[in-house]
Amino acid sequence: MPAVDPLPRALVKWLTAHPSAPAITYYGEGGTRIELSAASTANAVNKAVNLLTDELLLEQGDVVRVDLPCHWQTPILAVAAWAAGLTLDLSPEPDRGAAATLAAGEATRRPPIGIGLAVSTHPWGLPLGEELPPGWEDTALLTRGQADTAAYRWPGNDQPWVNNPEPWTSGALERRCQELGAAWGLPQGGRLLSSRAPDTLDGLLGCCLVPALAGGGIILNNGADPRDVSRQEGNHATLCDV
Repeated sequence: MPAVDPLPRALVKWLTAHPSAPAITYYGEGGTRIELSAASTANAVNKAVNLLTDELLLEQGDVVRVDLPCHWQTPILAVAAWAAGLTLDLSPEPDRGAAATLAAGEATRRPPIGIGLAVSTHPWGLPLGEELPPGWEDTALLTRGQADTAAYRWPGNDQPWVNNPEPWTSGALERRCQELGAAWGLPQGGRLLSSRAPDTLDGLLGCCLVPALAGGGIILNNGADPRDVSRQEGNHATLCDV
C-alpha cells in the first residue's frame, strides 16, 4: 500500500532515502556501541513486519501492548508495528483485548496479553535461550527467518497509532512530533540523543518518530555517560541531562 499520509511517507523516506546514513545508534552499559544504517534498519523493520503479519497473522487495527526499554530494538519494533497497521498501547491500564504484547526484562515475568513476544535486551539482541519466560515467544528467533522485504499496511485513517490511554491518530501524532522537535531544538536532518524510557508517549516519540520525521538519526543511551556519548556523537538535541 503506498504511503500517502505524512507519517508513513516520512517513515518510508527515513528508511530508504539515504541507505548508508546512520539511522539508529545505541550505547549500552560497559561502553557497548551499536550503529545501524538506514538500510540495516529497514531490513530489520521488514523482518518484524513479516513476523507480525505473515507468521502471527495480526491484522490491521489490532492492538499491541508495548513495554520496552531504551534499546535499539524499540524503534525498529515500533515502526514495524505501525507499518503492519497495528496500534501501540502505552496505557497505564493495559487493553485486555490486545492481540499481542511486546515486552522485555522484568515485564516478561507477567503473563502476556495476547501473543507474548519477549524482546532480548542483550546489546546485540541475541536470542533469550534459557532465559525465555514461560508463555512467551522469543522475538529474536522468530524474526531471523523472515523475508527481507515486506508489504506495509499502516493504520487506517481513523485508527489510532498509539493509545496513551487516549487515542492518537496520524494527524494528532504528527502535530505532537512537530511540537516536540521544536521544543527539543532538533533541526531538520539532526540527530537526537535520548536516554528517556519509551514508556510514555513523548518517550516513545523521542526514540523513533520525532527524529525520523526530521529525517535525522536516533541515538539511544542506556547506561553510558551521556556527556561522553554527546561528545562522541555530536548530537544536535538531547533528551537527557548532560
